[in-house]
Amino acid sequence: MPIRNEQGQIITLWKYNKNQNPKVLFEKNCPRIPFNFSEIEKYKTENRTIFILEGEKDTLNAVANNIAAITFGQAIAHIDLDDLNKLKNTNVLIAFDLDETGKKGALKMKEQLKNICSSVDILDIKELSKEYKLNSSFSKGFDFTDFLQLKNNKIIDKGRGI
Repeated sequence: MPIRNEQGQIITLWKYNKNQNPKVLFEKNCPRIPFNFSEIEKYKTENRTIFILEGEKDTLNAVANNIAAITFGQAIAHIDLDDLNKLKNTNVLIAFDLDETGKKGALKMKEQLKNICSSVDILDIKELSKEYKLNSSFSKGFDFTDFLQLKNNKIIDKGRGI
């Protein structure tokens, strides 16, 4: 899948394989850039909470579920102040993977945004899953896409009377 910058130019390609570690592979020596940032102004106009997710796959799946979502490309990324300032006066919810890198990255991101955003919180995917009564082992690396898949499967099963 191509990853484009804000001008629409393809800057890297990624592929996803859920049975591989890491699951997402990028072309070598290509930069990781903010993804779906072209939607921030629309999200601001609609006064939506913006989810910051760990990667492009989670962002695409969130958007497909009508969630206002962006990513900086990885959990522990150096983020330019110009990119951070695009989130000025927004409400942000950080939802990174349930591994050590994701936890550290979410705390770092919250610290970076605390004086920029109107509000910034870290989503506890484990607690949210419990609220939805979703059963999961919460394996290392459990991510927002995994949560959405469990939630959507439960909705489908409920519709079938399971």
